[in-house]
Amino acid sequence: MPPKQLDERLVVCRSTGDQPGIQLMLPMAPTMIIEGELEKLMLDAGRLMIMGFLNEEVEAKAGKRYAHEGDAIKRWGREDGHAIIAGQKVAIQRPRLRGPNGEVPLTRYEAFRQEGRMQRAVAGKVMRRVSMRDYEGAIETFGAGYGIRKSSVSRHWVAASTAELAKLQTRRLEGLEIVAVMIDGIAYHGEMVLVALGVSSDGTKHILGLRDGATENSEVVKALLDDLVERGLDRGEDGQRFLFVVDGAKALTKAIRVRFGDRAEIQRCQAHKERNLLGHLPDGMQDEAQRRLRAAWGLSDYHKAKAELERVGNWLEQHSHGAAASLAEGLEETLTIHRLGMPPPMRRSFRTTNPIESPFAHNRDHSHNVRKWKDMKMRLRWAGTLLLDAEKRFRRVQHAEHMPALLHALGRLDAASKTA
Repeated sequence: MPPKQLDERLVVCRSTGDQPGIQLMLPMAPTMIIEGELEKLMLDAGRLMIMGFLNEEVEAKAGKRYAHEGDAIKRWGREDGHAIIAGQKVAIQRPRLRGPNGEVPLTRYEAFRQEGRMQRAVAGKVMRRVSMRDYEGAIETFGAGYGIRKSSVSRHWVAASTAELAKLQTRRLEGLEIVAVMIDGIAYHGEMVLVALGVSSDGTKHILGLRDGATENSEVVKALLDDLVERGLDRGEDGQRFLFVVDGAKALTKAIRVRFGDRAEIQRCQAHKERNLLGHLPDGMQDEAQRRLRAAWGLSDYHKAKAELERVGNWLEQHSHGAAASLAEGLEETLTIHRLGMPPPMRRSFRTTNPIESPFAHNRDHSHNVRKWKDMKMRLRWAGTLLLDAEKRFRRVQHAEHMPALLHALGRLDAASKTA
């Protein structure tokens, strides 16, 4: 539709408040829902609304048309411009103003054309599994859109994901009231990524940090912990005690002990321990070993659970020294949640690092369209952006109503250590 005809369908009017009102006089013919006519009409309406906002700003700065007074700001014609609508650049004729000192910019025009709008639109569609190469075909290009080629989309995605990663890596942690931290190394498109997830006092989950590397790499682990402390996780030598749930790497456990000392209660991920142990056994024994392990960990009393695990270790020794040694290594740390006296429903929430695995399943699903992973920086951009997106839909940990029991147990240990 020619611009003149579009302008004739637009009426800018004053509302009863301070903000302008925009009235669109649009045809409601039944045929408009056929062959995309409704979508075209909606995009036209978006363009008309933007023009309405611009015209309203022009009138506010230059007054009514033809009402010039000396050196006051005057209308200065129009020129080709664009605005971002529905993730694409749409051509508009932007009005211009001139004052005593030259051209007068339109604040609203700059807002409608800023790159951030395109970046957010691109990021939104990429996180809905639209690939860079398919982006142009995935959006409605009926409105004379441009600026949506693969190279342009890729550039906007890099900018948007870089900003999201920076937001994750720099946000402060003091106000989150973190009481538990889960740390795990995740295989992500051929490389290892180290992730920290925090649980606040009300059971809310938060992505705390991200690093390239594995939990077996002591330098990477130290860098991650130091970053969390710098951003507000640590509360000083007299600060609170934390429950750490870890994948079992010795470098990770050592780094936590060095950084947090006796203020760290470390729970070894039972799923990782089970997986490592079963790897030493032949297929015919794995089901029985798994049943015995889970029965022991399922006991409520700490002393009974430990005794049962020791019996499982004696049974394993008769069949596989490797499996028995695997169970013995870190056995005590697989029972930390028992020793803390946490209720059985709450133990299920902190027995593994699965809350980290879950958002990465979402992450891999959304990034499977990527054909070539250039470097680790690219992986971190994708991982960070998609983890923050997944975080928006996080539910609280299961049985969060029992979180006071964890807080009480950690507080009790704090009091005991101060009186010792």
